[in-house]
Formats: sequence, structure tokens, C-alpha cells
Amino acid sequence: MNEFSLSAWSGLIDWPMLFSEYRGTGLVMRDAALMDVVDSCRGSVAYLASPYIKNAVKPDGQWCPVRSDGAAFEAGRWAAICAVNGLTAVSPVIQAVSMMSADVGDGLCPLDQCFWADWCAPLLRACGAIVVPPIEGWRESEGVWHEVCRAVECNVPVWLLGTGAEFGEGI
Repeated sequence: MNEFSLSAWSGLIDWPMLFSEYRGTGLVMRDAALMDVVDSCRGSVAYLASPYIKNAVKPDGQWCPVRSDGAAFEAGRWAAICAVNGLTAVSPVIQAVSMMSADVGDGLCPLDQCFWADWCAPLLRACGAIVVPPIEGWRESEGVWHEVCRAVECNVPVWLLGTGAEFGEGI
């Protein structure tokens, strides 16, 4: 086990430390090409970790339904790219935004990080890999950081797609 202790909700997002600590373990693949992920994960379900909260709020920090839909659209675009290339990827962002649109009362707060982390946990546990697409804001996303930390703590491989991965390119 690595000595690096990942404190997912510590507020400390430190990708260089994570990359350094897990170098050579096969748990964190950086700048991955989509087809490498497809080849490795064929026949299993991958968890599509994409930024949400910071992409779904106005500059004043208030939730914005239009920006929320935009975050879901980006996640949906990547889920579709995965699907047409043979990878089954579930996206909690897509489902959560749809659930919030259902307007079933005051039970769902789009910015409640603890609620959504708990809600996502069974999906995260059920998946054989985590895929992080190069959507703007992924590096600063506490949610993506939390999901990646949980994955490596459970020895689940994490694939960070490189820019252009949807075109068969890596960085």
C-alpha cells in the first residue's frame, strides 16, 4: 500500500502528488487514448467522472439551470463517444441533472456535495474503472478529485483521457 494518504474532502487537490505516488502502479493512467481505455475496460462498466458544481454555477456561486444542463451535455457527449467506441460508461452527472429536472419536491439540492457523493458511491463501487474526460474544469473539480481518490484507494484503475482522445489522440 502506498504511504500517500488521500483525503478526498480535505480541499487539497494535488494531482502532481497523486501522479508521483501512483507512478508505475497501473492505477492512474494519464493522457490516455480512448481506444486504450476501451481495450482495457471492454465488457465492464466504467464510471465517467466529470466536473459539475463549478461548471453549474454563476460567477456569484448560485446554481444555474442552464449551466447545469451544459455540464450534463458535456458529460453526455463523452458518454456517447464512449458508447460508439464500445465502452459502457455511466455518468452520475447526466442522471442527477435529469433527476433534478423532474422537480419532485425540495429533496434534491444540486450543490449538496455530501448528498451527491453518497448517492454516487454505489455507482463508483460497481464500476471496474474510472474515466475522466478532458472536460474544462476537471483538474479543479472536488467531485472528480474525490472519485479518483476513492478509486485508487480501492485499487480501481483511473484513466485520465488526453486532449483529443475522442479523435484517437493523446497529448
